[in-house]
Amino acid sequence: MKRLINNQQVLQIHPIRKYFEFLALEYTSGIRLHLSGSIKDKFSKSIFPKSKGAAIYFKETIKSFLIGELQILAQDYLERKLWPKKPSIKYNSIPNGVFRIMLNQGLQKLVQMMALTGEYTATDIAEHANEYISPVPPLSAQIVSKYLYYFWNVLPSKGHETLDPVKIIQFLVSDGQLSKIYAGHIDIVLGKKTPFEIALKLGMNEKVTSKLNNEIYMGFALTVVKKNEAMISNRLEDADTYSKIMIRDSQVLRNLGHKPKKRALRDSVKVIYDGED
Repeated sequence: MKRLINNQQVLQIHPIRKYFEFLALEYTSGIRLHLSGSIKDKFSKSIFPKSKGAAIYFKETIKSFLIGELQILAQDYLERKLWPKKPSIKYNSIPNGVFRIMLNQGLQKLVQMMALTGEYTATDIAEHANEYISPVPPLSAQIVSKYLYYFWNVLPSKGHETLDPVKIIQFLVSDGQLSKIYAGHIDIVLGKKTPFEIALKLGMNEKVTSKLNNEIYMGFALTVVKKNEAMISNRLEDADTYSKIMIRDSQVLRNLGHKPKKRALRDSVKVIYDGED
C-alpha cells in the first residue's frame, strides 16, 4: 500500500499515537493499570523499549481492549512499526468511561465526527452525545476529553494540547484502507455537518425526531405569543404572518405525531385564530 505521508509525519498525526505512548509507559513500568489508577511519576522519563517483547505486548493489548475501527487503526500503527520516542502524555490513566464510548459504535462515531469538525468543545460533544444517544451513566466532558486524547489525537478544549483535525482528515484520506473505513467521517467533516445532521446520518432517527418535535413545539408556542402581541397592538399584517406560520407548524407537529395533552394545543390556537388545529 502506498504511503503518501512519511513515518515522521505519521508519528505526530496518527489518531491513536497517544494510546501507544500510554502502552509503552505501562510496558516499561511493569504496572498493569490499563483501566484505572495511574503510571507513577518515576516512570515518566523512561526510555521506551524497541523490542519484540514490547511489540507483542502492544499487539495483545489492543486485541484485548480495542474493537472495530479503533482496533484496525491501532493495527495500522503497529504495521508502520512506529515506536513512541519519549513520553508526552498529559493523562496517566484511562478510566472505564473511555472504553464505554468504544463499546457503542454510534456513540463513538458521533464523538469522533464532532471532534473532527474542530468546532466543538468536549463539553459540547458530551452534551450532544447524551442528548441523542442517552448513555448510562451520561458522558462527562472529562471522559470525552480522555477518549479523544488517547484514541483520536484531538483534545478540543482550551488550555490543552491540540492537533488540527484537518491533519487527521488528510492522514485518513492519504491511506487507501483507512479512507474506506472512515469514509463516513471524511464525508461528514468535509461537508461541515451539524451534530443534528450527524445524528441523522448515524441513524438516530427516534432521538432526532423527538428533539425536532420539541423544538418545533417551542417555536410554535413562541409564535402564539407573538401573534397575541400583534393582535393587541393592532399590527394586523404581522398577526396574519404569525397565523400562517402557526398553521404550517401545527401541520408539521401533526406529521411528527405530536398529540397535545388535554387539548392544550387546540385550545391555545383557537384563542387567536379560527383556522383548524
